[in-house]
Amino acid sequence: MTPWCATSAVFRLWRRAQTWCFRQQLLQGLGRLFETDTDQILHDVRLSICDMQALTHHGCGPQVLLPQRIEMAGLDPARLWRETPTVMRDLELTCARCNRWRRCARDLAQGACRNDVKDYCDNAGVIDTLAGGETFRH
Repeated sequence: MTPWCATSAVFRLWRRAQTWCFRQQLLQGLGRLFETDTDQILHDVRLSICDMQALTHHGCGPQVLLPQRIEMAGLDPARLWRETPTVMRDLELTCARCNRWRRCARDLAQGACRNDVKDYCDNAGVIDTLAGGETFRH
C-alpha cells in the first residue's frame, strides 16, 4: 500500500467515524423530543420527515463533501450560510438525497475539480451560479 493510499484509507475511516457520531448525536437528540415537538420543529424549519431522514441517512455528503465542493469553487461556505441560509439548506437537502456521493468523495479526495461534475452533481449548477458572482468568494 502506498503512503497516499494509507493516508486516504485512514481519512475515509476517520470520516466514516465522524459521520456515524454526528448521526448518532442527531438521532439521540431527536429521540428525546416528544413526537408532537418533532413535528412542530420540522414544520418550523420547513422540513419533512423524509428530508430529516435523508439528512441523517449517510451524513457524509452535506456535512463533509458539500463544503469541500463549495470551497473548490472558490466560495466561502460559512459566508454562504450567513447570507443565504435557504439556498444552503436546499443544497444540503439535494446533497443528502444524492446516491452518487462516493464518486463525489473520490473526486474531492483526488483534488479534482472535474469538468464532468455537472454530469453527476445536482448542485453543480447552483454552485456555479454562486461562483459566477463576486459576492461569496473568499
